[in-house]
Amino acid sequence: MAFRSEDSTPSAAELQELISLLRATLESTADGILVVDRQGRIATWNRRLAEMWRIPLHILESRDDERAIASVLDQLRDPDAFLAKVRDLYATPEAESFDVLTFKDGRVFERYSRPQHIGGDAVGRVWSFRDVTEQRRAEEILRQSEERFARAFRASPIAISITRATDGMVVDVNDAFRRLVGYEEDDVFSGASIELGVWADPRDRQRFVEALDERGSVREFRTKFRARSGEIRDVLVSAEPIDLGGDRCILAISTDVTEQRRLEEQLLQSQKLEAVGRLAGGVAHDFNNLLTTILGYSELILLSRPDDPNLREEIGEIRKASERAASLTRQLLAFSRKQVIEPRVLDVNALVAESSRMLRRIIGEDISLVTDLSPGIESVRADPVQLEQVIVNLAVNARDAMPEGGRLALTTRAVRLDAPLPGRTGPGPGAWVKISVSDTGVGMDGATQERIFEPFFTTKEKGKGTGLGLSTAYGIVKQSRGFIYASSEPGRGATFDVYLPSVHETPAQRDVEPEPPVLSATGSETILLAEDEDALRALNRRILESHGYRVLAARDAEEASALARREGTVDILVTDIVMPGASGRQLAGRLLADRPRLKVLYVSGYSDGTAGAEGGLDPGVNFLQKPFTTETLLRRVRETLDGG
Repeated sequence: MAFRSEDSTPSAAELQELISLLRATLESTADGILVVDRQGRIATWNRRLAEMWRIPLHILESRDDERAIASVLDQLRDPDAFLAKVRDLYATPEAESFDVLTFKDGRVFERYSRPQHIGGDAVGRVWSFRDVTEQRRAEEILRQSEERFARAFRASPIAISITRATDGMVVDVNDAFRRLVGYEEDDVFSGASIELGVWADPRDRQRFVEALDERGSVREFRTKFRARSGEIRDVLVSAEPIDLGGDRCILAISTDVTEQRRLEEQLLQSQKLEAVGRLAGGVAHDFNNLLTTILGYSELILLSRPDDPNLREEIGEIRKASERAASLTRQLLAFSRKQVIEPRVLDVNALVAESSRMLRRIIGEDISLVTDLSPGIESVRADPVQLEQVIVNLAVNARDAMPEGGRLALTTRAVRLDAPLPGRTGPGPGAWVKISVSDTGVGMDGATQERIFEPFFTTKEKGKGTGLGLSTAYGIVKQSRGFIYASSEPGRGATFDVYLPSVHETPAQRDVEPEPPVLSATGSETILLAEDEDALRALNRRILESHGYRVLAARDAEEASALARREGTVDILVTDIVMPGASGRQLAGRLLADRPRLKVLYVSGYSDGTAGAEGGLDPGVNFLQKPFTTETLLRRVRETLDGG
């Protein structure tokens, strides 16, 4: 269309073309448009208005204002507010307005109204309506999603933080993060740079951010946080970068693994002790065989020259040294849980009370000994001699920690646990008896506590201890299916807690050792001797044959079984418990199946589990502990043959 100058009058054709252009523009808009005159009468509209308001076209085409208004009001949630707004605008022709209309069926329109001018005067009003239902619905979904995220963020038991990547300023943290680093809910946190102070080593945060930049995300970055109290916590941090209003931020999840690390260290320490224990047990086993051989041949030499006083004195020194060495091997075997034990049902209070009477002579007059025995506690199953040794070893250790005197306390308690003790790998749920040995001595630091149960570890001066006291106690307790813990601080004494599983049985009466009967150590019976150590087998055969016995010697269970089948008559089996291949117990089982009246004497200073559960002997089993003397061997063989 060609445009004329301002003073020219458009032709009818030009006006018609202009009207068509305006109508096409009106119909092309996505908004509903309604034009009214100053009295509010309908002047024009587009089809989009009819569609949005669901007004029949014939009503609009007839300019039926009342029916059109009635159709509109019937759809609105608040028709009165709609009418009031219309009246206000008609009363002020120059006013503009924007508001939101809500429909009964959930639709939402934005309404905009402005005056229409001709020649500078308002001659009517243009109403435009925009359907924002889907937009508002999307906004509501987003709002609800953000609200759910906010609730999950706040309530999550996992520590979550949002910080700026550039300077570590805190955007937001949840309550779990506050608890992790020791801040209360009312502490100001957002917008602070305190996040930087949370990292125990600031260089770790720098490495963390660099890893995030390089890989785009970080999984389980191991570091340490310093809590407000100064406590150091082990944490694993996983993070993703996020954008918040144009700022590059870090959304991080921090998992407190302090307790897990502590348990891992305990497990590692336990595994180390297990490895050392296996080594110590193997050494002690071999050493016991050597000691038995040394003692046996020393006695044979002495018997061959009974009138030589110098030889008797020298052999006596050999025997004393062997006995001291045997004491060390017994402690090594106790630590490694390889000693053969004789468990019985015990009254713990009675055993502690009896031990305390002996301890008063050991600990010295400058140390006061007090006992606090809880009445009515249940029994435990343990070797009484071994458990008494635990108490003595702990008490002696406490005495050495109080060089200037102090207080030593022995207590017993019944403990029922519903869950494992915090920070420890045991004891688990159940009924336990706890024996505690406490002192007021010099105490121990953490590094010392980590090693106290290692064999040969000691903080005493050279020559003042073997370093086997606590390791022996550890082994005895573990072999009795118990647990032992130490808690201490430098200058504040130490407490050793021994946990043993309680049993619902009546304690057995402790036997009084009878006087050894006067027996003839000689005999003529046939002995099947099974011993894998060549030197010891030869020695024992020589000793027994020199006292009248007929000896069939075998190096293992297979050879012993073959000898028994070939020889026929066997009166007694003397067998080492631990041998290559089948054990002594297995060998005895084979032979007893065909010879139910066969007598059996087990010999060992070591258990690999073949002696019975936890290395314990069954009731009534005849047993000879290595190392032993010639006299002891002969006596035990004779007692077993005679039914002892």
